[in-house]
Amino acid sequence: MRPGRWERRDEIRANKAKKQEEKERQQAQQALEEERKKNAALEMENSNSEKKLDMSLTIPNNLYVSLEMENSNSEKKLDMSLEEERKKNAALEMENSNSEKKLDMSLEEERKKNAALEMENQQLREEA
Repeated sequence: MRPGRWERRDEIRANKAKKQEEKERQQAQQALEEERKKNAALEMENSNSEKKLDMSLTIPNNLYVSLEMENSNSEKKLDMSLEEERKKNAALEMENSNSEKKLDMSLEEERKKNAALEMENQQLREEA
């Protein structure tokens, strides 16, 4: 091959690698954004549940005493639901963290591959 073809081939490889890297980064970013939206929705749901609980606690005492038995089960369910939501949020945050770590590792791998290809290209140029 002529030297110009090597350079063009190297350029094409580098462009493909960059496009793939950008595509993977965007996919990871999109997944992260989706997880953040899920977290926001869960936080909103938790907030609404906490507001309902707070409202039930502001009922005047004489009413509260008469409703206490009825509300007891609801509050337990609400507390359990709130705890479950917190656990889900923690799991989603862990998943987001893992996604970000995978993205960072993938990016580092692509950089290493690019560096290796550049070294290989340099050696080929020197041999030519």
